[in-house]
Amino acid sequence: MSFSISCHRRVCHCCFVVLSLPAIVGCGGDEDPVGSVTGKVTYRGNAVQEGNVSFRAQGAGIVASGQLQPDGTYQLLFGGTPYVPAGEYAVVITPPSYLVDPEKPHPQRKAHPDIPRQYRKDSTSPFKVAVKEGENTLDFEMQ
Repeated sequence: MSFSISCHRRVCHCCFVVLSLPAIVGCGGDEDPVGSVTGKVTYRGNAVQEGNVSFRAQGAGIVASGQLQPDGTYQLLFGGTPYVPAGEYAVVITPPSYLVDPEKPHPQRKAHPDIPRQYRKDSTSPFKVAVKEGENTLDFEMQ
């Protein structure tokens, strides 16, 4: 009887290893292409120091965004990672968002004339780009 229990354990162990192998090794080859996106945003030649850059895939519900740094540069994030699905995007540049604490007075909002209104909506922004697999440097000059 001990032989059959030992044999049963070996069979179960072998089945576990064989069935777990794809999860350990990974499927590979079926992943969608992704790219990293960095760049700079300027208005009339000067760096836009505050705001957000968003890439919106039309009809796919994909939005990747990045915060503008004081030198006008940005890096896009998608799902908390710097990898954006490859594809066609409309680009929107918006003033920074402010979280408002209802217990405190509301901060006075700045006008942000360095981000003209036409660039703030995907329906009016002239910026359309393609993110390709690998590294992408995409700069935007607003007029």
